[in-house]
Amino acid sequence: MLRASWLVALITGIGIFAGLLVSTSGQETVRNQLRAGVEEAEEVVDTSDEALTATDELPRAQTALAKGFPEVEGTATGLRSANQDLGSIAAGLEKLGKILLDADPPLAGVLEAGGRADAATGGARTEVADVVGVLDRAGGKLKELLTLLDETVVRVTRIEAKLRAARAVPAGG
Repeated sequence: MLRASWLVALITGIGIFAGLLVSTSGQETVRNQLRAGVEEAEEVVDTSDEALTATDELPRAQTALAKGFPEVEGTATGLRSANQDLGSIAAGLEKLGKILLDADPPLAGVLEAGGRADAATGGARTEVADVVGVLDRAGGKLKELLTLLDETVVRVTRIEAKLRAARAVPAGG
């Protein structure tokens, strides 16, 4: 009987020891999970604080957007008007170019006749050279105007694209 009681005591001791090990292991797991939960809760609190701070800035941002929008709209209106003016200028320059092109054959005839007259009289050379010089200068000015017009159209297009992109940004944040 003494052996049986020792055996029962030994089995009971091993059971108690195993129970303590399982219990301690379970407590450590629960403790680790609680720590992780507390850390995540602290992160949520920090993120919430940052979000609340950012929401304090929203009314000022919305006010700035509301104040700036009329200026953007006014600029867009001015650019549309400038674009129309540039279109009118382009049409006028196109007409001038056609007139100059239409005048080219008669002027070539004048130059040819002037050459014949120069051979015959020798006096028309200076006047014809002056006319040619004036026409060359007019053609050069026309080219300069066309170049400036092309540059202006490119700039207006860029500004208009930027304004369209600015309009695409929501006003309320």
